[in-house]
Amino acid sequence: IIKTISLIYIVEQFEKLPPIKDMIVDTFRDSVSDVKVIDEVLTELIEKECIVYLKRSNGYLKIKESSGVDISAEIQNVIEKTRQTLSLRDILNKFSFDSYMYPTAYNDEMEITRYFDFTFIESTEFFSVMDWERKIENINADGMVYAIIPRNNEEIEQIREIIKSGNCDHNRIIFVLPVRYMDIERIAFEFNAVTVLKDQVSDDELLSDEYEIYIEDLEEVISRYILSYTRPETLDTEYYWNGVKQPFKRKAHLSTKLSEICAEIYPNTPVINNESINKDSLPTVAINSRNKLISGLLENELSVNLGLTRTGQDVSFMRSTLIQTGILSNEQIKPVLTLTPDDVNMANVLREIQEFFNGGNANKGKNFKDLYDKLTLPEYGYGMKKGVIPIYVAVVLHFFKKYLVIKNRNEEVKITMDLLNSINENPKAFTAFM
Repeated sequence: IIKTISLIYIVEQFEKLPPIKDMIVDTFRDSVSDVKVIDEVLTELIEKECIVYLKRSNGYLKIKESSGVDISAEIQNVIEKTRQTLSLRDILNKFSFDSYMYPTAYNDEMEITRYFDFTFIESTEFFSVMDWERKIENINADGMVYAIIPRNNEEIEQIREIIKSGNCDHNRIIFVLPVRYMDIERIAFEFNAVTVLKDQVSDDELLSDEYEIYIEDLEEVISRYILSYTRPETLDTEYYWNGVKQPFKRKAHLSTKLSEICAEIYPNTPVINNESINKDSLPTVAINSRNKLISGLLENELSVNLGLTRTGQDVSFMRSTLIQTGILSNEQIKPVLTLTPDDVNMANVLREIQEFFNGGNANKGKNFKDLYDKLTLPEYGYGMKKGVIPIYVAVVLHFFKKYLVIKNRNEEVKITMDLLNSINENPKAFTAFM
């Protein structure tokens, strides 16, 4: 049997000669009085001798060099130790795959990067959620795609009815539900256990290689399982949005729906054609470039090109955030700022900032968290990225700063670009008084 399996791998014509149990049984059928003997020998080679490995991904038999370690027992020991502290959803969500889904058409049109977080949740978690708005209120993504893991076929029907009832409706959530139950739990816990075991034997090459055979096989099974949720063309899952089953046939259809959702949720987002700054978290180099631009805006008298020279990143930021949006004009002779550019969405952003400052009376003041919530949270329709907000705050401050006092925990602070950076990092710590 071992020689036969080896020869099959040498020939490597798996379409015609696959290394599966049925092929081995057919090969030796005439050599034994009862074919059960062949099954018993294969079982012994797999479970006791540990020379042959049965791949779960395709049913292939594979010869492996045994290290002498009872790998099945080792795997079971790790599973028993981790089952109380680890869940199936944890294993699947940590698995190496692209866990973000993008509204590509929307992102291209709006020159911004929005994304939906793809996350597995178990049925018990799904049943326990009473308020889906609260469930996603602290996410960093623009929305969620929840891949639901049922425990049986009966639960699939229960979950489907709950989703279709409208009790789970939310504009920023898409639910993915399998059409039939597939038991992935044992495979997932085995994969986690083998990964842990392999990390512990990095100095034992033979044992490490043996674990790698298991990992590659189990990875393939889990990848196929995840693919059934992320690829509509597999026809293994159903997609629901606001209680309605979506007619997705390809992943492009899903992306198109995400674009429609974003366009509906963020109708007030201004177009800022520079992804290097139009995002929430900036690298140090970009922050330094933004600082130069903010410093120029906070001057009492605007300098030519806001004091920027040459063609560095700071100049690029100025063009995309101020000139192309119609806020800054005549920048090379006598710069002029306006709070009412032709771009309606940008004008509305500047209006929100003005109204924020105007609402901060001398007694009570206005906390900057209110402004940031208005400009960033989806319920207000702007959904701006934090990287650009200090620039537009600086534009309004150019006109308002002599009438304003900004305090950090009751202590007045000087209005500088460093202050705007600090506000951007922790808006709640600062209050504006007119």
